[in-house]
Amino acid sequence: MEVWTLEQITNPEFKKMLSQDIDNITGLVDLQLSDGTIRVSKRQAFMNLFWWPIITVFNIPLRKDHFIKNMAYSADKLYQEWDRYYDEIMSITSHNAKLLKQTIWNVLQDMYYFGCIDLATYVASLDIIDMSKITTEPVMADIIKTKYNLIDKDGNLKATYSTRDVETIIDGHGKEIIKLLGTKGALQNQRLLPFQRTEQLNKHQVPQTMYCFGVRTDINDAIIKKVVIGSALDGIRDIEEYAIESLSAKKTAFYNKHAVKESQYYNRRMQLNAAAVRQLYEGDCGSTNTVAFRISENKKNNVIGKYIVEGGQLVCLTKYNIDNYVGKLVQLRSPMTCRYRNGVCEVCGGRIYSNLNFKLNPGIIAAMHVDESVTQKILSAKHLVKTLSIIYHIPAEFNGKIFTAKNTSEIWWHSNFLGKSGKIDDDMMLGIPYDSFRNFTDVKLIRKDSVREASMSSITNLYIRKGDKIVADIDMLDRTLPKPKKNVPALSLPMLLHVRDNFDKLVHADGCIWIPLSGTEYIPIMVTKIINDNMLEYVKSVDSFFKSTIAKFRTNSAALEAASDIIYTHVDVNIAHIETVLKAFQITSENDYSIPLVEDTNDVHFSDITNIFEYRTVGGKLAFESLQKYIQEPSTYLYNRQRSVFDYLIGYVK
Repeated sequence: MEVWTLEQITNPEFKKMLSQDIDNITGLVDLQLSDGTIRVSKRQAFMNLFWWPIITVFNIPLRKDHFIKNMAYSADKLYQEWDRYYDEIMSITSHNAKLLKQTIWNVLQDMYYFGCIDLATYVASLDIIDMSKITTEPVMADIIKTKYNLIDKDGNLKATYSTRDVETIIDGHGKEIIKLLGTKGALQNQRLLPFQRTEQLNKHQVPQTMYCFGVRTDINDAIIKKVVIGSALDGIRDIEEYAIESLSAKKTAFYNKHAVKESQYYNRRMQLNAAAVRQLYEGDCGSTNTVAFRISENKKNNVIGKYIVEGGQLVCLTKYNIDNYVGKLVQLRSPMTCRYRNGVCEVCGGRIYSNLNFKLNPGIIAAMHVDESVTQKILSAKHLVKTLSIIYHIPAEFNGKIFTAKNTSEIWWHSNFLGKSGKIDDDMMLGIPYDSFRNFTDVKLIRKDSVREASMSSITNLYIRKGDKIVADIDMLDRTLPKPKKNVPALSLPMLLHVRDNFDKLVHADGCIWIPLSGTEYIPIMVTKIINDNMLEYVKSVDSFFKSTIAKFRTNSAALEAASDIIYTHVDVNIAHIETVLKAFQITSENDYSIPLVEDTNDVHFSDITNIFEYRTVGGKLAFESLQKYIQEPSTYLYNRQRSVFDYLIGYVK
């Protein structure tokens, strides 16, 4: 049995020698480590030689538990394993951040060249013939044909399924397909096996390629209820499917022309503004101010690496102690209260800032992390992976008897309720409980297209009366949803206009407002929200927060809580980056837009991004706008301004 000694393993020339004859790196090998010998795959042992310098550069003896085995070496899995190395380095050595950064850079560079040059000739390939053969194998074909269970004989979505159900079913079968592709021997044609084992196949796009395209949405996120059964491999079934599937191209074109352009403009503004936090300082600034922050379950992973003050001592939040602080209000050392006005120190930034090169601008880095995570949601939505829709369903006992659903979100009277005449008697009235009307007094003021229906009413139950007799007591909660009260109908705009036009005929009795129904035969009575992951709206909400809402806050704690609440609804980013971005929005006073030295974290001033560009720095304004406009404005000569990283562009160097 071949043996690799500890001396060989730690010698860079040994790995270089092995790299020159990759084809012969096969079989098993005995590795002699500091705590004993292990017998492992020679190829896995060879790959470990690439990243073990992260350990040995700090004179840590290589142990058995440092060996990473039995896995495809994808970026995500490697980083998870390297986290163990990082924790050990932080705990048992004096922290030499520069050495760690340089070592990791060397390791990544070494791996990159090996993968792109030495392994280039070994990259697997595939063609559409292989894909076709895979889909026709019996075990795969049995999964694929289940998609026809989603539709009726006319090709329409079965009444028993919602679009949410369809996406759940497609997701489930997609996982089955992914598992088959990644299991050795499960298929005769294993051309996709190496791609799946190294996690190169997109778990969302594989079902669209081999199973079906599924549900589509228009550019306004209206959900099309017909399911596109065709896939990329077996094609589109008919002209209707073609029209629906073409919405993906329509949405991509719209997003490229409008949404992506707007998001890039948002990114540019955020990075230019955050650039004012331009310096990363080594060590501790000595700030005694902290920012109160409550750690919730959905935020806990994003505060790992931050320092808190507990009992007068600094405590670093780690994956090992974070659960002790979930639900608790902690005192964060924060960039917002760092004593460096033009930057942030390693302690206020947290452990993540110990990994940054001191030559980099921490503000721009922070803005890039926040912006990239947020705007990536637009790019993901553009590909129409899922609608993530939650659609209201009329309770079964009233569906088809009193109400019917149209256009996905509208609720009309059913023909069975109207009867043969198609008319509603003059003595029929609809009872809406008082507490269901949110702004009843505003009904007289509404105009067509001037109101959001959900802001006027929220219908959890209603009554129908004929004369003096109640003929229907209707519970409108959709019990099929996990939180039925979150998605209840509201009176439609046409119905609200009907209420307005018949205001003098309303009857107030029995805790309800009774509305005459004559004249409502041909209008939607109620509308429901389609709850889906509208990423365009999400990005707009983040943009709106930093464009205007931020100026309303007067405490760092409230600003951080609000910003993290919005951002963390869809993305994860270390909270230090959010804090650094927020620091750039702080101003000393309404007459001094420089970043302040915060003395009282509960008495601070923030400004919106437009005013900051206007009054903070010359270089920042010129990078954002133009010299001529700047010189012409009287405010140019009235406000103090601090330096920026762009000042050298106009010859101003101090």
